Amino acid sequence: MTCARLRLQVRTVVGLLSAIGIILGLASWGLWMQYAYTRPQSPDTVVGRIYSLNTHGSIVYLNSQEQFVLYGLQILAGLFFGNAVIIDVTRGQPRSER
Repeated sequence: MTCARLRLQVRTVVGLLSAIGIILGLASWGLWMQYAYTRPQSPDTVVGRIYSLNTHGSIVYLNSQEQFVLYGLQILAGLFFGNAVIIDVTRGQPRSER
C-alpha cells in the first residue's frame, strides 16, 4: 500500500470518527435540553426519579435509565472524538516520515 493511499484512508477514518463524535455530542446536548425542560423539579422515589440534573441552577430529576442514556451518549461522543484526535496526531505514518 502506498503512503498516499494510507494517508487518504487515515484521513477518511479520522473524518468519520470526528463526525460521529460530533453527532453524538449534539444528540447528548439535545437530550440534556429535553430532560431539562420536561422532567419534574422534585425527586420522586416511588418512580425512581432520584438522579439530579443541574442546568445552570435549574434542577430536574431523572430515573436511572434516562441518566444512563444521557451520560452514555456523552461518553461515546468523547471516545469517538478522542480516538479521532489520537489517530490524527499519530497519522498512521512510519516514524521516518513524521
